[in-house]
Amino acid sequence: MELGRSERAIEIAREAVRLKPTDSGLQANLALIYWLAKRIADSQMAINQALKVNPTDKMALDVKAIIERFAREGITFSETTSRLLSEYARLKARSG
Repeated sequence: MELGRSERAIEIAREAVRLKPTDSGLQANLALIYWLAKRIADSQMAINQALKVNPTDKMALDVKAIIERFAREGITFSETTSRLLSEYARLKARSG
């Protein structure tokens, strides 16, 4: 993600979370955006906040699992974007 575009995406996602702080899906989206912007600590904080808001949120649990798996497997950021999006699409399709 380009620096200017990623910062803009972060701004938009953070504003959405500010407007709806109890929406764990918005927190999970923010976590993904942080991850793609290589802001790992922020990504982990956002996904943890999503699960604090709603510990059973399927999307947040899936995002956390994806981020943790990619980190554990050492997948590089250049590989992350396409793999993350395809994995998320697969999980979203599975959950209906």
